[in-house]
Amino acid sequence: MRCLIVDDHPMTRDGTAMALRAADQDIDIREASSLTQAFELLAQLPDVDLVLLDLELDDSNGVDTLHAFKDWCEEHKVDARIVVLSGHCEPELVRDVVNHFATGFILKATSQVIFKHAIALTLAGGVYIPEVVLRQMGGAAQSAPAPAQGARVATLTSREYEVASFLVQGFTYKRIARKLEQMDGRSISEHTVRTHVGNIAWKLGVTENAKAGVMAEIARRELRFSMPRQSS
Repeated sequence: MRCLIVDDHPMTRDGTAMALRAADQDIDIREASSLTQAFELLAQLPDVDLVLLDLELDDSNGVDTLHAFKDWCEEHKVDARIVVLSGHCEPELVRDVVNHFATGFILKATSQVIFKHAIALTLAGGVYIPEVVLRQMGGAAQSAPAPAQGARVATLTSREYEVASFLVQGFTYKRIARKLEQMDGRSISEHTVRTHVGNIAWKLGVTENAKAGVMAEIARRELRFSMPRQSS
């Protein structure tokens, strides 16, 4: 596995690299201190599997950092999963992050045990969001306990499962529509993708903010989605 750490603090990069190697001794780690340097590295090594991205960099800050990173990856067809590393965990920030198609959110102050779990869950097709944030984000129905994980997931249609798989990968609605078009050989609109996400939200008991709510509920249940097979 190849990972890119994007953080402007050398000590933070060193600590993150140590935690990654503790999770996977064979991991190939590259480091960048800015968006500019990250783009230069990705241009040479586009087959990065995972990006751990700090939002506060010398040449960018806040959710704009994630937005710029996703735009660049989209333009250059880089499919790496992006997990945000942050020292802040306000629910509004996490909602913005997942709405901009990050695939997880890890607090910099988290323990090594939780960090390893978050990375393993991400690579297995899941989404990691800290429990303390999930409790504040809400989004799922609270009036009755949620059905067992298997019961809820089993109700997803094959198409909804495919959409969820691409969603967890961090694809935009536009990108998901293009992937489905490649699979089906026919035109599919972003509106159709949004409808599928709305259906997934309903089946998972998500009552507000479909995109962020679905990602939070996937994280809460530790659901995993494998990428669908695509025709060449």
